[in-house]
Amino acid sequence: MTDRLNGIHALITGAASGIGAACARRMAGDGAQLLLADVNGDGAKRLADELGQASIQADVTRAADIRRMLDAAYDRWGRLDVLFNNAGIAEIRPLLELSEDDWDRMLGVNLRSVFFVLQAAARRMREQTPIAGSELRGKLIQTASIAAYRGGLANMPHYAASKAGVVSVTRTAAQVLAPYRITSNCICPGAVDTPMWKKIDAEWSKLEGWQAGEAWKRRTSLIPLGRPETAEDVAGLVNFLASRDSDYMTGQAVNVGQPVQGRRREPTKGEFRCPAGYTNSHAARHFGSATGATDPRPRQGRGKVRRGLGTAACRGADHVACNSTQNQNLANSRAHKEDSMPRSTISRRNLLRTTALAAAAAVSAPYVRHSYAAGKLALGVWDHWVPGANNTLTKLCNEWGEKNKVEVSIDYITSQGDKDLLTASAEAQARAGHDIMSHRAWQIQVHRNVLEPMDDVIKALVAKAGP
Repeated sequence: MTDRLNGIHALITGAASGIGAACARRMAGDGAQLLLADVNGDGAKRLADELGQASIQADVTRAADIRRMLDAAYDRWGRLDVLFNNAGIAEIRPLLELSEDDWDRMLGVNLRSVFFVLQAAARRMREQTPIAGSELRGKLIQTASIAAYRGGLANMPHYAASKAGVVSVTRTAAQVLAPYRITSNCICPGAVDTPMWKKIDAEWSKLEGWQAGEAWKRRTSLIPLGRPETAEDVAGLVNFLASRDSDYMTGQAVNVGQPVQGRRREPTKGEFRCPAGYTNSHAARHFGSATGATDPRPRQGRGKVRRGLGTAACRGADHVACNSTQNQNLANSRAHKEDSMPRSTISRRNLLRTTALAAAAAVSAPYVRHSYAAGKLALGVWDHWVPGANNTLTKLCNEWGEKNKVEVSIDYITSQGDKDLLTASAEAQARAGHDIMSHRAWQIQVHRNVLEPMDDVIKALVAKAGP
């Protein structure tokens, strides 16, 4: 390729596959001398043999292996110019099911080991002479993630936390090591077509009951550039950070390809996306905790959505509307609507508690109480995708209805991913009307307590005027 990295001696962790392997090929092609380290020693050796480089088997979570890895580099070259601190893992674990072991394992590999590899390399780099043709003694490059900024997928909270930690460590190291002429930067890839993402897709799709490849498809369908990242895309950035062209760059976390905020993306389970023109504060006022909600007031139904009030009137019956005013600046800014979609995570419990507050205020209580007294109760569940016929929520609602001698009907209102869920729900409410509206808590798939908020609402209604 080029001689851009001639004379550069680099250690790459997590080098056997994915981003690490692509960066090794790119850096070797540009003249760098490499030591490829991976817990998969055979994989690292195969790649090293292909590139005419050196390799070592090392588990970066073990202090002895970190020392052995650095010793190998210094025994071979007498110095280390670049550390690409890339080793990491990813796994699917829903937030409410995440165990202490899951948390410790993820942060142990993705954050703890990153710090101690960085520390071991920096201790040696500060004692060596500057890189040929540069004022710097060494360069530290970490692999973080775009999840460090915008949070992870709903089923990868510990991964996002670990990568946010990597960004923090990188920036701290940049300040501490600057007097020694050592720079520290990190890269923040998004959805990269690597074996790691194939593993994520398999676990995520299985959890959701999707066909293989569906999670990857949803995650990448709205990438602004029209295609997912490749490991080679990331390698170009790493190559630049390893070169002398980036000598004055330190303390930076550089995203690869995808904006942190931008085009609309498909909501994940448990996530609610506000429609255009609404801010997160609007969502909080509409669907926040009972103590934080504004006083609801009745609206006569006109069979259409009144966006300024965030309500859909239903068949002339009194219904709940929150007293929030649409942000006119946002509403008048078409570009802002399309390019900066605010989002808010809304829990079904909080939504129903707000409904209970409205009932206690005697707003919609007469309407709902009438249905309850007649032995029928209509429940509208906001959902992004149609659930299976025998899902847990339906079963629990039927059990609740039998216990309380109430016929419960459930209408799953879905956007099918084609429109904002609030809009789809409002349209359905205008057509049919429901006694209670709910946003389904996707993360809770099998727990019996998913129905507890419904009891809270009914109790509030009964306490107000009785069945």
